Amino acid sequence: MQREVSAIIHRNIVDPRLAGLTITLVDMSPDLKNAKILFTVQDGLPVADAEKALLKASGFIRSKLAKASELRHVPKLVFVYDKDLLRAAKLSSLIDQVAPESDE
Repeated sequence: MQREVSAIIHRNIVDPRLAGLTITLVDMSPDLKNAKILFTVQDGLPVADAEKALLKASGFIRSKLAKASELRHVPKLVFVYDKDLLRAAKLSSLIDQVAPESDE
């Protein structure tokens, strides 16, 4: 599902607000009727613009998924910005700043 959604966005949607967008995780509900799709954008790109573009394109993405998948029902797509990846990058940066001091 993650690969398919990512491919649909990058191949079929021409929207500059989605440039540099990466799908990081797809979390399906147990009944497969809902899909929470986590995404990130490149540094400096506005997250709010990407969210608006994804909201606008969600119906189109669902229709493409319906044609490409063998699911009985195509899940409702909910796009959520992946803040955990940002936090992990900040923690990694902090660790890198401290690590050279411990080598001495």
